[in-house]
Amino acid sequence: MIRGVSDEFVVRDDQGQPKRLSSAVLDPSTIEVDPYCGLSVDIEQLMIEDGLNPVHHLRGRNFLGSLVFNVNSFRSRNFFVGYDPLTENPYHGAVWQDAARESKLTRGTKKALLREAAWFVPIANVPIV
Repeated sequence: MIRGVSDEFVVRDDQGQPKRLSSAVLDPSTIEVDPYCGLSVDIEQLMIEDGLNPVHHLRGRNFLGSLVFNVNSFRSRNFFVGYDPLTENPYHGAVWQDAARESKLTRGTKKALLREAAWFVPIANVPIV
């Protein structure tokens, strides 16, 4: 799974230089954007099956960079992960929290997930954690 990273998720020092990613990069959508409050991702496998280059697909959406996660990083923590196509993005998927399964994107969970992530399209001089 690929998560696009915009400039708002880059923590900067007092001189404006990038320091690291904010754990807010894994904040789910608000109810105004998504009634199920999913964490938006793109499903790399679907792009590949359609003959698309995932890097080009993401760059066309104005992200500074992107992270890649193994789907099991979320599923092993009892999150639901699935296909959630949008009109403007047929490769869209989401990660959903489930209180009944005790899965929640807490600050600690987000930090642990970021330690398991890798850059898909790196942002220069920005470590993930």
